Amino acid sequence: MEEQELKKRLDLFERKMQKLIVKTTTLKKEMERVVEENINLKAIVRKQKEELDNFQNQENFTKLVASILTGTEDTNGLKKRLDEYIEEIDKCIALMSR
Repeated sequence: MEEQELKKRLDLFERKMQKLIVKTTTLKKEMERVVEENINLKAIVRKQKEELDNFQNQENFTKLVASILTGTEDTNGLKKRLDEYIEEIDKCIALMSR
């Protein structure tokens, strides 16, 4: 091959390599952004799950209070349910203390 032809091929190869380097850099930055977004979204989901759990606990408490007010449960059953709630609260406090 001629020297001119080799030079053209080398120039073409260098241009293609530069494009690949730019593309790789762009993809790495995009991946970092997506990973960061994923972390943020997981934090949001975790927070929303906690809020949902709190809401469900409040709903259970509301039902308990409503049943007390209507007198539909006997005293022993009520005491047992309150003890269960207290145990759950104690477990939550223990987990939060870690």
